Amino acid sequence: MKQFQQGDVIFHTTRIPNTTAMKSVISPVIQEGEHTGHAHRIVMFRHGVGSSAAETNWEMLLDEETRQRYLRIGDPGIDISHEEHKTIHLPPGEYEIGIVREYDHFAEEARFVAD
Repeated sequence: MKQFQQGDVIFHTTRIPNTTAMKSVISPVIQEGEHTGHAHRIVMFRHGVGSSAAETNWEMLLDEETRQRYLRIGDPGIDISHEEHKTIHLPPGEYEIGIVREYDHFAEEARFVAD
């Protein structure tokens, strides 16, 4: 399993489940920042070549039962941008989208990392 991370968002390679609870998500925004209002978003072009939304090579899916989000990416891959982080490239494949968690040993609890 490969992982890619940008700030508090992590992408794990996976096989997207085939379930009737899956719904397509139209927005290129993957995760909005809780404190800054910045967002992790799919860049609509690759290597300087523009494309319209109708020509995209990606699909974001939401499992409405588990609330888990997935990303299916075609060739040549996509870039994920964020105002405070380096742009990352995700190669073609299927990914589970997650939020990084950290463990506070003093409070003895896990919490999600916030941008």
